[in-house]
Amino acid sequence: ELADKLVINLAARSIAAIRDNQKVALYPVGPGKVSTPTPTGYYKVIDKEVNPTWTDPGDASASIPSGPSNPLGYRWIGIGGNYGIHGTNRPESIGHYHPNGCIRMHEEDVEALFDLVEVGTPIEITYNRVVVEKAPDDTVVYYIYPDGYGWQNLSVADVSKWLTGYGVGNFVSEADIEAKIAASDGNPTYIAKVYPLYVNGMKLKNKAVIQNGVTYLPAIDLADAVKVNL
Repeated sequence: ELADKLVINLAARSIAAIRDNQKVALYPVGPGKVSTPTPTGYYKVIDKEVNPTWTDPGDASASIPSGPSNPLGYRWIGIGGNYGIHGTNRPESIGHYHPNGCIRMHEEDVEALFDLVEVGTPIEITYNRVVVEKAPDDTVVYYIYPDGYGWQNLSVADVSKWLTGYGVGNFVSEADIEAKIAASDGNPTYIAKVYPLYVNGMKLKNKAVIQNGVTYLPAIDLADAVKVNL
C-alpha cells in the first residue's frame, strides 16, 4: 500500500511514511549541512527515477552514471528544484548533516520508500527538536533532539506545552525536563499511559493517566460531569 504522505524531521534526522494517520515506516536520513540546510515546508513527489545519473549542479557537463561511484545511489525521489530523496555511496553519512540540501538514505531504505510513494505524494519537511508520541500501548513518550542547525532554542515551558497537549504536562518535573533538554540525545522517555475519559457517554476534556501503577483522574471534570460538589 502507498503512503498518504511523508514527514521529514530535520532535527531528528528521520523520515516517516504515514498512512491513515499512522506511522507505517521510519528511516534515518542525512539532511543538508548547516551551510546548505534542507529547506522546510510543504512539497510533493514530482518524479521518481531508478538508477539515476548524477549531474553536477554547477557544471551540467559533468555527470556520473548509475553505479558504485554515483553519490545518488540507485533511487531518486525528486521534490522540486535540485532537491530530492536518494540513496548514497557513503552510508556512514546517514544520521549526520552532510549533503547540499538533499536527503540521503541507506540504499535498502530508499528502495523500500521508493515503493511507498508515487508522483504527487505530499511531503512535509519540519525542524522539531521536541517529538511527543503515543505508543501502541497508550504510553506517552517524548524525545528531544540536538539543535543541529541552531534554529530552535528550547525552554522548559516549551516542552511542557507539548506534554500538556498529550495530557501529561503535570506528570514530568521541571528538573527532569531541564535534564532532558541538556542531554538532547534523541532517546525516548516514557511518561505514563493516557486514556480518554467518558462519563455517561460524554468525553471529558482532560484524560485519565496511569503512572507507576497509580491512576489519576481529573477531579473537577468528573464533579462537573456528574453535577456533584467537588
